[in-house]
Amino acid sequence: MIIEKFPEEYIELNKELCTGYHPKLAEIISKIGMDDLDLKLANIAAYCAIALDGEYRLEDRVNLCRILTKELVKMREYPKADPQVIIH
Repeated sequence: MIIEKFPEEYIELNKELCTGYHPKLAEIISKIGMDDLDLKLANIAAYCAIALDGEYRLEDRVNLCRILTKELVKMREYPKADPQVIIH
């Protein structure tokens, strides 16, 4: 059995996706098969308005994950706080 570790950039991207701060993106990528990582990366890039062109080697994908993670942090959708009622 061969065990491969994902590059840290892939792991960081996945952590950001698991924060719950990207519900619209989660809906989009939930429809993509688990094994189709390239299609997921393409959809995340489209969501972040980052154009992709050409073929990507592993190093390119690692760099893309780094860029996507930074963009997603900027694009977080924080839940609205419930208004508080204070009675005196």
